Amino acid sequence: MLYGFTEKMESIIYSALQSCPYAKCLYEDAIRYVPDKTEKFLTIAEDKEVRIHTPLEELDILLHQE
Repeated sequence: MLYGFTEKMESIIYSALQSCPYAKCLYEDAIRYVPDKTEKFLTIAEDKEVRIHTPLEELDILLHQE
């Protein structure tokens, strides 16, 4: 992905997470579109008590298949 596009995507995701912090699909999209920030998104999800029931290792495998 292009550098500017990734920054813009990350900014949009953070805005969406502020508006709808309990929408699990937003965290899934965030991890899919900005995979280098996976740990950060998972931390935010955990703070909001949103659970994603996929082990991190499995998530890495799934992300690298696409």
